[in-house]
Amino acid sequence: MRYSRIEIITRADREDPSGRHVAWEIESTLGYRVRGVRTVAVYTVYSDLDDEAIRVFAADVLCDPVLSIYAVNTPVGLKFPSFSWAVEVSFKLGVTDNVGHTAASVLSMITGDGKYNRVYKSAQFLIDADLEREQVEHIGKEILYN
Repeated sequence: MRYSRIEIITRADREDPSGRHVAWEIESTLGYRVRGVRTVAVYTVYSDLDDEAIRVFAADVLCDPVLSIYAVNTPVGLKFPSFSWAVEVSFKLGVTDNVGHTAASVLSMITGDGKYNRVYKSAQFLIDADLEREQVEHIGKEILYN
């Protein structure tokens, strides 16, 4: 079984409402000055599918081409140079990942091969701010945790 990573982010010319809300939460709750936050949806896929099939899954199922761009096995955040920190949050062991389960079911349906696919969803936050590592860890624990 192969490992693939799909990352999806709102296009640079579009507003990221989730990122705007996270920036507001950081400023209003912790008092840290933040220039901006972009959110990245991350799908970790364990499957026997080749890279092209994973790209088709990302493009046709997971990504809205009008609002978002995606990357497979490449950090999509590199296309957005205005961030200082990247923080990724995933579910704790034992917590049900409904989005991941649904994505795995859809992947199995479109392949039609009956093979078992696993997909896990996590969220990455690209934070543009002048912060120290301890402050970013504080944001992770107080604002971004699940």
